[in-house]
Amino acid sequence: MVLFISFYFRTMAGISAAGVLEKISQGHLECPICFSRFTNPKILNCLHSFCQRCLEKMMEGHSQQREITCPVCRQQMVLSEAGIAGIANNFSLMALVDEVTQQEELVKSQRSKIICEVCDEQVEAIVRCLECREYLCEACHSAHSRNKKTKNHETASIDDLHSGKVPYQSRLWNEVPKCPKHPSQDLYFFCETCTTLICAACTALDHKAPDHKFSDISKATALCKEKLDGLEREAEQHLANLRDANATAANSYTNHKVLTTEIQSAISTKADEEVAKIRKVERLLKNNLTQLFHNKDKEIEGKMVKYRERVEKMETTMESVRTVRSQANDYDLLRHQENILQNIQLATKTGTPDPVQGLTHEDIQQCKNFTDSNLEEPPSTKSTDLKKYSDLIMDTGEVIVSHPGKCTACGQNLDTKAFTNDMT
Repeated sequence: MVLFISFYFRTMAGISAAGVLEKISQGHLECPICFSRFTNPKILNCLHSFCQRCLEKMMEGHSQQREITCPVCRQQMVLSEAGIAGIANNFSLMALVDEVTQQEELVKSQRSKIICEVCDEQVEAIVRCLECREYLCEACHSAHSRNKKTKNHETASIDDLHSGKVPYQSRLWNEVPKCPKHPSQDLYFFCETCTTLICAACTALDHKAPDHKFSDISKATALCKEKLDGLEREAEQHLANLRDANATAANSYTNHKVLTTEIQSAISTKADEEVAKIRKVERLLKNNLTQLFHNKDKEIEGKMVKYRERVEKMETTMESVRTVRSQANDYDLLRHQENILQNIQLATKTGTPDPVQGLTHEDIQQCKNFTDSNLEEPPSTKSTDLKKYSDLIMDTGEVIVSHPGKCTACGQNLDTKAFTNDMT
């Protein structure tokens, strides 16, 4: 999404961006806690981002707690001694917020002039320094061009910024982070042993060879992307398998419903052809069969819930991974690769529930299990005769369950009408 938004601003005319800025801000650039534009976003191990101040408010009153629970997915993360401040910054998201904010200012400025941000003369600006990130009037631009430190800075006219010919790009995209242990040093290396970004001083002190293996950022990034590509392919295949299993379960559930209707219809048709003395048997059979169907419904529905839960969890994990990959620059990607890889691996290891099995011949035969006391028939009617009718009625169900449309005795094709005539 980050790449799409950045590409959009680099290819659209400024005037047409006005109608899109509001849509971009809703959801993609808003904190899930305060529903406002991100401010100093922090990214948790689960790859969800929140404003630093929002997380601090959430933890108020729990200063001794060493874990934080993600408000979105409820995954827990252990905090360092620095607390919320020690959680990694989402620099890619910061850069995107900066770019969108500047684009909004440009859209608004089309209806009013932009004032120089360097002098106090309230003069209209004619250019913007893309490196100093300041609007300059004609006089300040002239001085800026003569200054030894700024004369080589790239500038863009206000008209070019409005039209989108020259896109605004935040410096945060290419800003090299500093080493927390050696603040004057840039993080130009990645320690593969400790899976962390390091500076030149670190390579000679805390992460020196041969105990530690490290490489430059470009090589480490390429290796990280290669790992992610392989895991994503595996995860996508696993997700496809889960979706197929869920579809199979849904198909089995539909077939089970159809089979239920067919058996009930067959039982009713056969029972109606018999004399009044077997109506009692019909009712008892249906009660038992209904209970059997109900139990089987609950079993299949329970397994379908598990399929859906695992599919949704897998989709949520993959969406979070793809979002972070699209937003993160090389440094952020390497900084969070362990969490990204761990999330994909955990999701990929999710097992597939046992397959769904519909009704069997043995299940149907259980419906005939009732005692003489259940029958409550007058003395003139023998219970053995009623049980014989029970067997006769349930034979109809056996034909349907074992071989739909075929005779269990000779294997010939038959339909319900032909079967009824033969039994009569």
